[in-house]
Amino acid sequence: MSVPSPLLPTLKPEYSALIRKLDIEEAEPAKVASEMGVTTNNLKVRLHRARQQLRARLIDTCKLCAKHRCLDCTCGG
Repeated sequence: MSVPSPLLPTLKPEYSALIRKLDIEEAEPAKVASEMGVTTNNLKVRLHRARQQLRARLIDTCKLCAKHRCLDCTCGG
């Protein structure tokens, strides 16, 4: 998955860490949940919230093209 790395530091640290581990490094969710001491379902909720925050940052930064999935990206991000 392609994740805009410059935006990761703008997220809550725990959200940034989750996106790095699960989306970039493609770590096993069950293993990450175990390391964090949470259930797999709780991890999924946290990842969903992290992705929502990243999506909001993309829209704030990239404006219109992010709403259309950056297919015609003109922001250079």
